[in-house]
Amino acid sequence: MVRELGPGLKGVSSSWAWAKTWREFLSRFVEGVSFRGEGEARLNSERMAQAAAEYADAVVAEWAGKVREKLGELNNATVARMDGVGFVIRGERAGRAVTIEQSMIVNVSRLGRPYNQFPARIYVDGKFTSAAAYKKLFG
Repeated sequence: MVRELGPGLKGVSSSWAWAKTWREFLSRFVEGVSFRGEGEARLNSERMAQAAAEYADAVVAEWAGKVREKLGELNNATVARMDGVGFVIRGERAGRAVTIEQSMIVNVSRLGRPYNQFPARIYVDGKFTSAAAYKKLFG
């Protein structure tokens, strides 16, 4: 944005390339932007850190809820791998081995707002199983 619009982000709110992202996401974290592009835009890192922490808490809660919804109750569940954006959980359900491999990707909505998606692969007894087939199997 700075490279295209200058240090004051002149015209950012009406920019074809940046207006949606500015309005939906960045404007609340940037100070020093004027209508005429005077001055220099500065990132408010405290405000961004607070929003990031709140967003992370919400994403973790959503992530946990989706996993519970997808898998239901597992016996002998273990976390086989967990990294910054994904995990592998193994357990048993009704005497069958169940594994879920979940990752995270970043996507951008048509409004310019970034968001996370959490695609998952479920395996029952080592075979890939769709979410619908899993629900049917254990529903």
